[in-house]
Amino acid sequence: MNGSTDLAAWQDLDAVPGLVRVGMVDIALRLWRERPATGRLGDVLEDAE
Repeated sequence: MNGSTDLAAWQDLDAVPGLVRVGMVDIALRLWRERPATGRLGDVLEDAE
């Protein structure tokens, strides 16, 4: 990414798939949506690659 945060802004969740983002954003959104009882995603390492 190596960008600037000069234009940082809140975005609607519906807009996230079309944004340039780091993989951690997708992981965080999955955690929020699925709310696993363990607090962990079983396949998170596969998703991060």
